[in-house]
This record gives sequence, structure tokens and C-alpha cells, in this order.
Amino acid sequence: IDETLFNNYTYWANETPPFSLDDTNWSTYVENCETSVNGPIRAFYRLAQEKGVKVAVITGRPVTQTALTQDCLREKGITGWTDFTAKPVDDTASASVFKAQARKALEQKGYTILVSVGDQISDMAGGYLGGGIWLPNPIYFIP
Repeated sequence: IDETLFNNYTYWANETPPFSLDDTNWSTYVENCETSVNGPIRAFYRLAQEKGVKVAVITGRPVTQTALTQDCLREKGITGWTDFTAKPVDDTASASVFKAQARKALEQKGYTILVSVGDQISDMAGGYLGGGIWLPNPIYFIP
């Protein structure tokens, strides 16, 4: 979601020092849905839905932020996902492992994953997908 469907550049640029993470400030930012939408990715999301593709969302955000995140997605005009997976609070796996396991779980539900779209190589690593679209993210890297 972050730096894929959402563009959080304003948050990162305005932190002190710039481009650093403050957990309290980040939580407030998420709670208030201060993000902007990544318009081209939202358009791609909608086009996929128009073509009959079922869209699943996998996020590294903690499961405790699921309701806030889903509300913010809706506020930004991103709706209609068929499955939504957030990271369990006690899950210590890397993003690569967590997201690969989430894609595997989707396949076990009967989905065929055509493509994974994300800003991190960890969004595509570990298999269980037909292909990947890797968006540029000059702000941070998640293994």
C-alpha cells in the first residue's frame, strides 16, 4: 500500500530529520489518512477490476491498522478488493517471506496471481506470482 497505492512523500519529507521514521508521527499520519493517492496505480487497479480481475491487497502494515487502512483506501477511491491481508503483530518474518506466504495462501484459496505491484523487491520475492511490476522508491528499502 505505502508508496504503491499511497504516496507518503509529504510525510517523509517533513519528518525531522527529513526521511526518517518516527513511530508516533507515523501512527498519527496513518490514523488521520494524511496520505495522497498514487493516481496512476489507482487507475491501474480500477482498470484491472473493469477487466474482471479480482484484486487482493497485501500490506506490511500491522493487522491492528486494518480498519484504518481500509477506511483510508475507500476515502481515496480505492475499493472492491476481494481479499485483504495485513501483517500479524507477532509475525517476525521479513517482508519478503510474509508477502510470499500471503500469496501462497491466496493460491490455496483458488486464486491465480497474475502480477504483484509494489515498490519493493520484497513485494515480488519468494514466488507465487505470474510476474511483477516494481515501482521506483528512492525513499526506503525493505528486505
